Amino acid sequence: MKLQMKPKTIVLLVVLILFLIILFQNSESIKIQLLFWQITEAPMFLLIGIVLVIGLLFGWVGHMVYARGKRSSQQAMQTPVPAQSSPATPPASDATDSAQ
Repeated sequence: MKLQMKPKTIVLLVVLILFLIILFQNSESIKIQLLFWQITEAPMFLLIGIVLVIGLLFGWVGHMVYARGKRSSQQAMQTPVPAQSSPATPPASDATDSAQ
């Protein structure tokens, strides 16, 4: 049985391997300071991992909001609009009826 991988899977694996290489090469300790909050000594790969997770969460939430909006607009387009009743008009009289 021959295993065939999709191009999307191959690209994902290459990006994952590159990310892991970058992650492990940045293991020195750094000082993280955000406004009044400060962590004195934390490994840089911890910061990179946290930023990655935050980015993935924002991307996922953004995709879900976009997909929900797209789905609701498609449903609105598919919902038939109820026919409006036209004002009652008297039936047209036939010219042959009045001649008799």
